[in-house]
Amino acid sequence: MINFFSANFTLPSFLTGQWQLQRLGWIGTGEGKRQIMRMSGQAEITETDDGLLFSERGVMHFDEYHGSAERQYLFRPVNPTTMQVFFDDGRYFHEMAFSGKRADVYHMCMPDDYSGRYRILDQDSWCLNWRIIGPHKNSLISSRFQRIHSN
Repeated sequence: MINFFSANFTLPSFLTGQWQLQRLGWIGTGEGKRQIMRMSGQAEITETDDGLLFSERGVMHFDEYHGSAERQYLFRPVNPTTMQVFFDDGRYFHEMAFSGKRADVYHMCMPDDYSGRYRILDQDSWCLNWRIIGPHKNSLISSRFQRIHSN
Protein backbone atom coordinates (compact mmCIF):
# COMPACT_ATOMS: atom_id res chain seq x y z
CA MET A 1 0.00 0.00 0.00
CA ILE A 2 1.21 3.50 -0.81
CA ASN A 3 1.85 5.82 2.10
CA PHE A 4 1.32 9.26 0.59
CA PHE A 5 2.88 10.96 3.58
CA SER A 6 6.08 8.91 3.75
CA ALA A 7 9.43 10.27 2.68
CA ASN A 8 9.66 7.41 0.16
CA PHE A 9 6.58 8.37 -1.90
CA THR A 10 7.23 10.08 -5.23
CA LEU A 11 4.69 10.94 -7.88
CA PRO A 12 6.99 9.77 -10.72
CA SER A 13 7.35 6.29 -9.19
CA PHE A 14 3.59 6.03 -8.69
CA LEU A 15 2.70 7.16 -12.23
CA THR A 16 5.34 5.25 -14.20
CA GLY A 17 3.88 2.21 -15.92
CA GLN A 18 1.00 1.04 -18.11
CA TRP A 19 -2.60 1.99 -17.41
CA GLN A 20 -6.02 0.95 -18.69
CA LEU A 21 -7.95 4.11 -19.58
CA GLN A 22 -11.71 4.73 -19.49
CA ARG A 23 -13.02 8.21 -20.32
CA LEU A 24 -16.53 9.61 -20.33
CA GLY A 25 -17.45 13.14 -21.29
CA TRP A 26 -20.53 15.30 -21.52
CA ILE A 27 -19.50 17.80 -24.16
CA GLY A 28 -21.58 20.96 -24.29
CA THR A 29 -21.59 23.78 -26.78
CA GLY A 30 -22.63 26.45 -24.27
CA GLU A 31 -25.99 26.66 -26.04
CA GLY A 32 -27.68 23.92 -24.03
CA LYS A 33 -26.72 21.10 -26.41
CA ARG A 34 -24.70 18.19 -25.04
CA GLN A 35 -23.17 15.11 -26.58
CA ILE A 36 -21.68 12.06 -24.93
CA MET A 37 -18.04 11.19 -25.62
CA ARG A 38 -16.57 7.81 -24.66
CA MET A 39 -13.03 6.57 -24.99
CA SER A 40 -11.32 3.39 -23.90
CA GLY A 41 -7.71 2.50 -24.38
CA GLN A 42 -4.36 2.51 -22.67
CA ALA A 43 -1.88 5.03 -21.33
CA GLU A 44 1.81 4.50 -20.81
CA ILE A 45 3.97 6.72 -18.64
CA THR A 46 7.69 6.28 -19.21
CA GLU A 47 10.82 8.01 -17.92
CA THR A 48 12.73 10.23 -20.34
CA ASP A 49 15.64 12.64 -19.94
CA ASP A 50 13.11 15.51 -19.69
CA GLY A 51 10.72 13.90 -17.19
CA LEU A 52 7.85 11.48 -17.72
CA LEU A 53 6.26 11.01 -21.14
CA PHE A 54 2.50 10.39 -20.89
CA SER A 55 1.11 8.71 -24.03
CA GLU A 56 -2.50 7.60 -24.42
CA ARG A 57 -4.18 5.73 -27.27
CA GLY A 58 -7.65 4.43 -27.62
CA VAL A 59 -10.91 4.29 -29.47
CA MET A 60 -13.21 7.28 -29.18
CA HIS A 61 -16.93 7.52 -29.84
CA PHE A 62 -18.14 11.10 -30.18
CA ASP A 63 -21.05 12.29 -32.27
CA GLU A 64 -20.43 10.83 -35.75
CA TYR A 65 -16.78 10.02 -35.06
CA HIS A 66 -15.85 6.46 -34.12
CA GLY A 67 -12.14 5.89 -34.39
CA SER A 68 -8.70 6.19 -32.92
CA ALA A 69 -7.57 8.96 -30.60
CA GLU A 70 -4.21 9.68 -29.03
CA ARG A 71 -2.50 12.34 -26.96
CA GLN A 72 0.87 12.98 -25.32
CA TYR A 73 2.02 15.18 -22.45
CA LEU A 74 5.32 15.69 -20.69
CA PHE A 75 5.32 15.63 -16.88
CA ARG A 76 8.34 17.42 -15.39
CA PRO A 77 8.96 16.70 -11.69
CA VAL A 78 9.36 19.76 -9.45
CA ASN A 79 9.55 17.84 -6.18
CA PRO A 80 8.34 14.37 -5.04
CA THR A 81 4.64 15.35 -5.10
CA THR A 82 4.53 18.08 -7.76
CA MET A 83 4.87 18.02 -11.55
CA GLN A 84 4.53 20.59 -14.28
CA VAL A 85 2.53 19.34 -17.27
CA PHE A 86 3.32 20.39 -20.84
CA PHE A 87 1.53 19.77 -24.13
CA ASP A 88 3.40 17.68 -26.71
CA ASP A 89 4.39 20.88 -28.55
CA GLY A 90 6.15 22.22 -25.42
CA ARG A 91 3.51 24.71 -24.26
CA TYR A 92 2.84 24.84 -20.52
CA PHE A 93 -0.49 23.29 -19.47
CA HIS A 94 -0.67 23.30 -15.67
CA GLU A 95 1.04 22.23 -12.45
CA MET A 96 -0.21 19.26 -10.44
CA ALA A 97 0.79 19.74 -6.82
CA PHE A 98 -0.56 16.93 -4.68
CA SER A 99 -1.72 17.54 -1.15
CA GLY A 100 -2.42 14.07 0.16
CA LYS A 101 -4.19 12.11 -2.56
CA ARG A 102 -5.45 15.09 -4.56
CA ALA A 103 -4.26 17.91 -6.80
CA ASP A 104 -6.54 20.69 -8.02
CA VAL A 105 -5.40 22.24 -11.30
CA TYR A 106 -6.42 25.15 -13.49
CA HIS A 107 -5.73 26.12 -17.09
CA MET A 108 -6.87 29.28 -18.82
CA CYS A 109 -7.33 28.80 -22.55
CA MET A 110 -8.93 32.08 -23.60
CA PRO A 111 -11.80 32.42 -23.49
CA ASP A 112 -12.36 29.08 -21.71
CA ASP A 113 -11.59 28.02 -18.12
CA TYR A 114 -10.40 24.48 -17.43
CA SER A 115 -10.65 23.33 -13.80
CA GLY A 116 -9.38 19.86 -13.03
CA ARG A 117 -8.77 17.48 -10.18
CA TYR A 118 -6.33 14.59 -10.06
CA ARG A 119 -7.11 11.99 -7.40
CA ILE A 120 -5.08 8.96 -6.42
CA LEU A 121 -7.71 6.36 -5.55
CA ASP A 122 -5.37 3.60 -4.37
CA GLN A 123 -1.98 2.13 -5.26
CA ASP A 124 -3.26 0.95 -8.65
CA SER A 125 -5.72 3.60 -9.80
CA TRP A 126 -6.13 7.32 -10.25
CA CYS A 127 -8.55 9.63 -11.99
CA LEU A 128 -8.62 13.05 -13.62
CA ASN A 129 -11.78 15.13 -13.92
CA TRP A 130 -12.11 18.33 -15.96
CA ARG A 131 -14.83 20.99 -15.94
CA ILE A 132 -14.57 23.28 -18.98
CA ILE A 133 -16.60 26.48 -19.10
CA GLY A 134 -16.55 29.19 -21.73
CA PRO A 135 -18.73 31.10 -24.15
CA HIS A 136 -19.06 28.05 -26.40
CA LYS A 137 -18.18 25.24 -23.97
CA ASN A 138 -19.84 23.62 -21.01
CA SER A 139 -18.25 20.21 -20.56
CA LEU A 140 -17.37 17.57 -17.98
CA ILE A 141 -14.74 14.94 -18.77
CA SER A 142 -13.85 12.12 -16.41
CA SER A 143 -10.90 9.76 -16.95
CA ARG A 144 -10.03 6.74 -14.84
CA PHE A 145 -6.69 4.94 -14.98
CA GLN A 146 -6.20 1.40 -13.67
CA ARG A 147 -2.68 -0.02 -13.49
CA ILE A 148 -1.93 -2.93 -15.82
CA HIS A 149 0.22 -5.48 -14.00
CA SER A 150 2.60 -7.56 -16.07
CA ASN A 151 2.54 -11.25 -15.26
